[in-house]
Amino acid sequence: MGQDRRSMKIEATLYDDDFAARVLEAEGPVVVQFTATWCWPCLRYEPVLAAAHAAFGQGVQLMRMDVDLNTVIPRRYGVVNVPTLLVFHRGKVLKAIEGILDQASLVAAFRSLAARAGQPPEVGRGRSLLQHT
Repeated sequence: MGQDRRSMKIEATLYDDDFAARVLEAEGPVVVQFTATWCWPCLRYEPVLAAAHAAFGQGVQLMRMDVDLNTVIPRRYGVVNVPTLLVFHRGKVLKAIEGILDQASLVAAFRSLAARAGQPPEVGRGRSLLQHT
């Protein structure tokens, strides 16, 4: 039997000082969940996010960053609310999502990203909610 979805966690944790090497220089798509230990919706969302990634996110890295322990990167990308997901591919933000997606939307997002893994990003695809400066 597989792991119980409720107990699934995002294993990879990011910090301000390793963000560039692990996200911006990554070969394939990377989804970063910006979170905080006090954020109850973030804690409830993480197992759903991890389960969708495990089932449908082959070729896509999933990582989390605590906004209380790391302030440089969240500020750089305009993250003010948690949870926020930023989707990166080849150093560029493809999409920003504030709040919680339902499971069907998460599955669709990971399937789409997995299909794109190893392919160049398409310019103008998707609508970014946040501006990268």
